[in-house]
Amino acid sequence: MPRIIGIDEAGYGPNLGPLVMTAVTCQVPDSMIGADLWHSLRDAVRRSSDPDDGRMVVDDSKLVYSSPSGLAGLEAAVWSVLHHGQPEIPRTVQDYLDCVGSPSSLDVRSESWFTGKTKQQLLWEAMLYFSERKANQLPSSDHLFQTEPKEYPLPYLERNPLEDAFDEMELLGFSLLDPFQLLPAANQGDTLAKELLQKVGKRVHLVGYMVTTKDTRTIDNKPMHFGTFYDRVGEVFDTVHFPNIAIRYPFRGRGFYSIKGKVVEDFGVSMVEVDFMDKLPMVNPRARAHERVILPVN
Repeated sequence: MPRIIGIDEAGYGPNLGPLVMTAVTCQVPDSMIGADLWHSLRDAVRRSSDPDDGRMVVDDSKLVYSSPSGLAGLEAAVWSVLHHGQPEIPRTVQDYLDCVGSPSSLDVRSESWFTGKTKQQLLWEAMLYFSERKANQLPSSDHLFQTEPKEYPLPYLERNPLEDAFDEMELLGFSLLDPFQLLPAANQGDTLAKELLQKVGKRVHLVGYMVTTKDTRTIDNKPMHFGTFYDRVGEVFDTVHFPNIAIRYPFRGRGFYSIKGKVVEDFGVSMVEVDFMDKLPMVNPRARAHERVILPVN
């Protein structure tokens, strides 16, 4: 039986870091080969430009989502997938965990939830759910009857929004929050990326969040690096680290760096020839706002 495969990406590509590629495949009968899927599925789906008549919107997420309408259009597609084959739309954490088969608490730690409950409360519910499944030694989807999940009274659980950012960095490798909110306000440098062409030949100080690096070697086999960072307003800038600097100031993983060096220009493109670099510490997410402590760098 033939398959139809759709591929899409989410993210800003190599300039701004994480890029997620997704492929969706579905089996179709031979008669569907070469068919116009918009026509075949017209009773169920529509484009964002079509009248809102109750059909599910399928389109570029930037067209489906808007600030006034919120996430309703995007959530409808997710709910339709979760609801497939289920007696009811999942409304609780337990319902969701039942729907996705063999989940883990990472789903709760790494996802955005719009339930009116804090992430700490949801993690407690997930923990109780997994404990019950383990005690009964049943897969999450094996239920004889659907029962309402028990509500347990919990003490007040303090939450700092920055904790979500650190959870995302641990689980996803990057934060969905503006990472510069994790940097103490004192560390800002004296130059932005958009100002570099105005300062060619001058020594500048920038603070950047590392996007990626490229390692190479000189003709005499000495290591050197190229770096790509973005500044506090989201503008990208590039750096070059010649052998003596590459050895003296090595990269130490993803994070914030204080970068000093001379601005050079080639074919209208600016770059910083680094002569000093240091990795900067981040705030402690579990410290109260008026007691922010600095975490040591790795």
